[in-house]
Amino acid sequence: MVLSISDRIKLIIKEFGLTKNSFSKAIGLSNNVTIGRIVNEERKPSFEILEKIIQTYGSINARWLISGEGEMLKEDMSKAYPPYNLENLPAVSEQEPIPKFNIRDTYFEEEINKLNRVIVRLVRKNDALENQIEELKSLVNSQN
Repeated sequence: MVLSISDRIKLIIKEFGLTKNSFSKAIGLSNNVTIGRIVNEERKPSFEILEKIIQTYGSINARWLISGEGEMLKEDMSKAYPPYNLENLPAVSEQEPIPKFNIRDTYFEEEINKLNRVIVRLVRKNDALENQIEELKSLVNSQN
């Protein structure tokens, strides 16, 4: 069974750990009225809304969002999708205090979601750069 476009947008919001409000802000809307109508009243999103979602969440498969065909995430983006593997990141200095936040605080929740999106973009860019390096190595090796 193919999900409705409203259900697909609900799924994006859920999978990225967002609220309608934080999702709305992330895609550049000033409030959650439009997204609320789409997900609660099954209204069809405008092309502009779909474009904003695809631009903001580059890992979302546009064909899936529009038609329900295929997978939610682009195949090459699946490894950049949360949860992130942060084990290989440099450790924080022992002297540097790590602040403890109440995740229920909506300001920090939204900031964490913004940082998660930045991480996704950085991982995607890193993957693209690694692919370019491999292509350049192959090119150099073929010329030798």
